[in-house]
Amino acid sequence: MDWIALSLVQRPEDIEMARALIGNRTKIMAKIEKPPPLQSIGAILERADGIMVAYGDLGVEMPVQNVPPVKKRLIKLACGAGKPCNAPLTPDWPMPARGSS
Repeated sequence: MDWIALSLVQRPEDIEMARALIGNRTKIMAKIEKPPPLQSIGAILERADGIMVAYGDLGVEMPVQNVPPVKKRLIKLACGAGKPCNAPLTPDWPMPARGSS
């Protein structure tokens, strides 16, 4: 297994706990689905091997108009850190679709 997607990452310690379980055998993609991890995204990026932006989930958790700038900021931070960012490459929809509904 090359990658594991860690869902519902809330804090950098979530990445550390996963890393303690799997070691360095597999890369960790932190899935950002809610606003709280945005406060510590720098530390999350330091510990994770990449991030996944759950565009639809964020649109349910925060005002819809805030999602496109947040998505752009996360992509920019990930690229600046040299880490992959799996974010929908779609136009800035007025209403994100929640994929898990």
